[in-house]
Amino acid sequence: PVAAPNNVKDFFQNGSSATTSLSLSNSNDFGSMNFSYSHLDETGFVPINKLKRDNFSLGTTAKFTKNLTFNGTFNFAKTDNTQPQSGAGLGSNTSGGPSIWANLFYTPRNIDLTNWPWENPVDHSNVYYRNGNDIPNPYWVLYNTKQTDVVNRFFSSASLTYKLKDWVSLQYRLGYDTYSEHQTYTVNKGGGAGIEPGTNSLTPGAYRSVDGTNTVIDHTAMASFNKDFSQDLTINGVVGANYRSNSYSQVGLESLGQVVYGLFEHRNFTSTLPRDFRGTQLNFVQNSTIAGIYFDGTVEFKKMLYVNISGRNDWSSTLQKANRSQFYPGGSIAFIPTAAFPNLGSGWLDFLKVRAAIGSSANFGSPYATSPYLTLNAQARVDGLNSNVAVSRLPGLLANPNLKPELLTETEFGIESQLFENRIKLNASYYNRVAKDQIINRPLDPSTGYQSTFINAGTISNKGVEVALTVTPVKSGNWTWDLTANYTKNVSKVESLPAGSTQILVSGFSNLGNFAIVGQPLNVIMGSYTSKAPDGQPIITSTGSYQQANEIGIIANPNPNWMGSIISNLSWKSLSFGMQWDYVQGGQILSYTAAAMVGRGVGKDLESFDPTLPLILPGVLEVKDANGNTTGYTPNTLPLTTAGVFFGNTIIGGSPFDRGIYDATRIRFREVSLSYSLPKVFVQKLKLTGINVSLVGNNLWFRSLNAPVYAKADFDRTAFGAGNGAGFDYLGGPSARRFGGTIKISF
Repeated sequence: PVAAPNNVKDFFQNGSSATTSLSLSNSNDFGSMNFSYSHLDETGFVPINKLKRDNFSLGTTAKFTKNLTFNGTFNFAKTDNTQPQSGAGLGSNTSGGPSIWANLFYTPRNIDLTNWPWENPVDHSNVYYRNGNDIPNPYWVLYNTKQTDVVNRFFSSASLTYKLKDWVSLQYRLGYDTYSEHQTYTVNKGGGAGIEPGTNSLTPGAYRSVDGTNTVIDHTAMASFNKDFSQDLTINGVVGANYRSNSYSQVGLESLGQVVYGLFEHRNFTSTLPRDFRGTQLNFVQNSTIAGIYFDGTVEFKKMLYVNISGRNDWSSTLQKANRSQFYPGGSIAFIPTAAFPNLGSGWLDFLKVRAAIGSSANFGSPYATSPYLTLNAQARVDGLNSNVAVSRLPGLLANPNLKPELLTETEFGIESQLFENRIKLNASYYNRVAKDQIINRPLDPSTGYQSTFINAGTISNKGVEVALTVTPVKSGNWTWDLTANYTKNVSKVESLPAGSTQILVSGFSNLGNFAIVGQPLNVIMGSYTSKAPDGQPIITSTGSYQQANEIGIIANPNPNWMGSIISNLSWKSLSFGMQWDYVQGGQILSYTAAAMVGRGVGKDLESFDPTLPLILPGVLEVKDANGNTTGYTPNTLPLTTAGVFFGNTIIGGSPFDRGIYDATRIRFREVSLSYSLPKVFVQKLKLTGINVSLVGNNLWFRSLNAPVYAKADFDRTAFGAGNGAGFDYLGGPSARRFGGTIKISF
């Protein structure tokens, strides 16, 4: 076979992003008005991936009388996004839907993806090197499956403020936020069995269309005051009431069995249902309201002591009457010694502030989780007359009428200081966040007749420190160099769970997922693992492979030990140069990217390895007596082939999940920028007020320090980055390296 070393690289293209914006403003004694417009046009690093966005914004203020003023902002945004489908990959095809990434990265080097045919010219079906058509060609997936999302959003805020006295004012504010969204999910027929291996339901083609509308209306009425009782004493505060309504409605259909290739209309499919191929209902309505009253007051004494107290009580419609009310108070105190004692640290201490605070907030969960209801299905049965029989049934969610609000309480202690004419700045804090009665959707045993229920999941704590240190080593003439170091460390712990619970699945599946376990950090990963001898060595089976334990156990902790960043900014006159580096220490991740690139033999990590050599896994063999009881252990001496070790004994070859765990320590060159403002003398000759030119690069380089080098696994990109889960890499798409420039002209 002839090598095609760039077969994966050539799958990609150079993406682009262009933003054009315009701002206009005007003001007079009676008010002001400003208008802005921006347009974004972006193409991704693979074909068909496109994003367009238009933003319109109008802001206005008006003085109706000396004491009555109006403020308003009105915004409209339209977003049109098209992207290829990118389901999870397990190193042996996709899982849960089509994916351009699932089989791309481990394509054999002798497969010329770019130049070989990828579809049958007659019926447009998938063409690939695999017998049985069990894996789709990535190009077929790219050009035959996609998702689109068109969103029109309008959001605004308008307020009337009436000044009763110089120190007291009344205000009413109305917020309105609504959007309509049209989504499509399309799969042409002909993809073969590998297009969706779970059920093969998408192989004959699929078309899903979903339209959703969301509206939030927010009313706020409040009175605020700011009173100087003396030269040394000032009190300010606010009391108010708030009412917010949330409504969302969605209608959708999914059709399977495409008749004419390339035509995506529901009438072109043989079956149409109001739910997707996983059984999720596409038609539903959600409504909820929340009302609250609040206060917030601050006492300032001699600009050196600040004492604040606040409180809020909310009533939410998502919970039963006995539990829908929640009060959450807060308070803080701050003391500035340098204001109290002007000579403190004279000559080196410019500013010092110490603070302590306690605050709380509440979460009332999603609607319809506390009362039973019936679902309606008009297509569940057909009677003897060939007529549909409408069926009502209880949903898979078990109602929990005792569900309570989730309460988050945070205590913080901090210090801020500036030294040596602001050449050194320090901001450090310690916090303790306690989440009590967290609302979690808990899976149930199918024998109960239900799939899950929402519960209050005990108490979870997060304790940590945050430190920001800025040093200015150079400040001379036109030169200034600022260096900032940030450090963050967080330690989470599950303090308690509901009575009768020893562990709760947070995200994932019962045999592999993130769990909450008393005494452990939140989101530890549980899954299958290799059996161990008493001295900790892996136990090897009689075939020379790792032995899997009979139960699941804790195999990883995805929470990092600490995170940090270094930010540098060097400036000379109107020229500035900046950069940022990020570092994450520790944490663990289950990586299919790292396992697949090595196990499939396409990474250069094994380039110099002799595949003809027999290999022996490190571990021990069990010594058994005549009754089959283990009496001891002996070193493993059973040889395996290269494929038996690097494929067969990894997670892509069916080994226990702990064989795919990697330390997630990583470093990233986050950003570099160069900016220049043209001299005012030159700008004024053009009858302008300013011209600034800047160049920027983002995500320029990264390295996962403990992953195979050539696997290029990016542990910042995980499967549950936007949800409650963490620590899973399912062969997702790569992150983008970006270069750009900006020209800003002010008139």
